[in-house]
Amino acid sequence: MFLVLLGALVLRERVGVLKWLGSGVALAGVVVVAWDGRPWAEVFRSEAFGGNLLILLAAGCWSVYALGQKLAVGRGGVSEGLAPILIVATVVSAPFAIAAFHPTGPFTLRLGGYLVALSVLGTAGGYGFLARGLQVLEASTVGMMIVMLPLGTIMAAHFCLGEVVTLWLGLGAVCIIGGIGLVLLSDRRRILAATLLE
Repeated sequence: MFLVLLGALVLRERVGVLKWLGSGVALAGVVVVAWDGRPWAEVFRSEAFGGNLLILLAAGCWSVYALGQKLAVGRGGVSEGLAPILIVATVVSAPFAIAAFHPTGPFTLRLGGYLVALSVLGTAGGYGFLARGLQVLEASTVGMMIVMLPLGTIMAAHFCLGEVVTLWLGLGAVCIIGGIGLVLLSDRRRILAATLLE
């Protein structure tokens, strides 16, 4: 939702009724996922409320980052645009990451595999695909498609960590998918043109 607003205000992207509607439906789905059917009083006084606020702040920061990346990368090469961003991010965050890195046990091959997966898939792959998507799609559309992240997290938490998927999580997921569908429908011509150009 943040990136939809930034795309409209800063990049002057045309945000039609369908995209606004889809953004609202997807946002409602995110709220339902965060709520998860608990009494509202419990939601506001639980530790999860603080965590949800932090994620909301992170979403705002990420939206500014994605906007800057779209402006910086433009139509040039993805690697040329991403390299300086990731180099600066590494230099700035490395001291904090090294100081905070305390594995619970000895360094094992499994832990090394996790670190490689996080580096290759989560960082290089994730940001590379994101940069390419920002080249061919409007920032507001990319921002809404990123809302798929909670769905992937819910599935991974269920299958890998054994977390329970409740009825409310399922309902929220349906709203998110429906909202993204409306956004993609509103931008179908641009998506089709980008696909045909590949």
